[in-house]
Amino acid sequence: MDFNIGIEDVGVAVLQELWNKVAFQAMEIVTETRDVVLGKDSLQEFSRSISELSTLLRALDAKRVESAMGLESTKAALETLNSQLREAGKIIEGYKSGSCLRLLLHLNSTRLQMQNLSKGIATTISSFQLVNLDMSLKLKTMINQIIDNLSSIEFRSTVEIETLAF
Repeated sequence: MDFNIGIEDVGVAVLQELWNKVAFQAMEIVTETRDVVLGKDSLQEFSRSISELSTLLRALDAKRVESAMGLESTKAALETLNSQLREAGKIIEGYKSGSCLRLLLHLNSTRLQMQNLSKGIATTISSFQLVNLDMSLKLKTMINQIIDNLSSIEFRSTVEIETLAF
């Protein structure tokens, strides 16, 4: 048996674990969004993009991304993405568990937070430079579509929320 494990192997294992954690976090957001009653349209659009991101993360290998970007920059981008997804999950949980009155009172700030998070996630995904990897055209197109969708999502109040307010 060869127990000759290098520091690089440990670094890649940690990176792969973080990669898996981010993919899992993305799928949790998709699951949580299904239960939202108010403000569902914008959140569903966000959820679709995050679902595509999760699919993309599962299709790619962290080691390939690491070899293209470097261990530290990949790790930093993954940590940022994980933090952003965690924050989005907290906001979505607030949508689910809060009262209608609380939702209405915090609607503008919540919409602004989600919009900023969407743009931040798009920027983080762009920092991975995944399009430069040797991968299929379908995956490259998917990456660009996710980035475009997240960058352009506008969180709007729906008719149902406006009706509740008046």
